[in-house]
Amino acid sequence: TLALLPLVGSLLLWHQRRNTSLLLFGVSLSLKQFAIFLLPLYLAWSWNERRNLKRLSIELALIALIPAVLIMPFLIDDPQGVTSSLLTSAVRSAPLDRTVPGLKALIPIPGASTAFTALLLLSVVALTLRYPNLPRATSAAIMLGVFCSLHTVLFPQYLLWPLTLLLLIPLENHPLPTRDKHLALR
Repeated sequence: TLALLPLVGSLLLWHQRRNTSLLLFGVSLSLKQFAIFLLPLYLAWSWNERRNLKRLSIELALIALIPAVLIMPFLIDDPQGVTSSLLTSAVRSAPLDRTVPGLKALIPIPGASTAFTALLLLSVVALTLRYPNLPRATSAAIMLGVFCSLHTVLFPQYLLWPLTLLLLIPLENHPLPTRDKHLALR
């Protein structure tokens, strides 16, 4: 999907251009809310590097800037419609041909599957905080992979997200070239 491109750009630019990286993540969120599951990772990565609450707040504001600007006219016009639209994708039921058993088939206790999914997603964030050298693409692919594997609504394009991020893992040890004139080829 189109929202995957700014997400990939965001991950690739994390070290070289942090503000651009955060704005690109916001663009991805504006196009498709699927990337919202990566927000805790972005905040954990930022916290691991700086451990500064003020900078963390600024980075969160940069992420939210583009989605907020784009949604503002609609929020002013019809706040209930915006809320309904955002929640529809989270609580909608799938067409019969897109339904997979999910965790409810394995854990028949009411609410347990939701709690287990949340626990797994939080575990990825906890691992990211504990092991700051864990590659970003790896933790992001795990996070989206957990979501895809436990969600009861499965659209084929959902699988494209973690698979694409897996392809980025080899690039993490080889950052993009910089424009530093001392490093440039003559």
